[in-house]
Amino acid sequence: MSVQQGPLDLRELGGSTCVVTGCANGGIGWGLAKHAASLGMDVALVDLHEHLVERARDQLIELYPQARAVAIQCDVADEESVAACAAAVERELPGQRIGACFANAGVIFNKTVLRSSIEDFRLTFNVNVMGVVNCMQAFVPLMQRSELPSLMVSTASIG
Repeated sequence: MSVQQGPLDLRELGGSTCVVTGCANGGIGWGLAKHAASLGMDVALVDLHEHLVERARDQLIELYPQARAVAIQCDVADEESVAACAAAVERELPGQRIGACFANAGVIFNKTVLRSSIEDFRLTFNVNVMGVVNCMQAFVPLMQRSELPSLMVSTASIG
């Protein structure tokens, strides 16, 4: 069951898994992944580019050797890719409850409206909006399996 809750001490999430999309470019997602590892969470690093997410995983393990970390390539704009990602998290970190999911992946184009193509707008919508929806639909049911507190968070650089 989903409920709104009061303040949550993030240390309560230690020992669970944190899923972070859009974590391989050194931005907000990377910071979230590092913070989760520092709290004693295992981290599923998720990004579109396989070589970048694998490098991020290796860096996270180097910084936080006590944390288990897995790298998963995923296109959050694609519902089936996100469903496969959720299955990979369960397969790679078996028996772990998901304590947090940060739907963080996003794109931005630095063009004027008139210079942006319709495809730019579609991609932005599909990643920044539908990517969050896809993550919620894939991960919230997994999080609801536990009675313990969990977080589903959408982040945005300019939101």
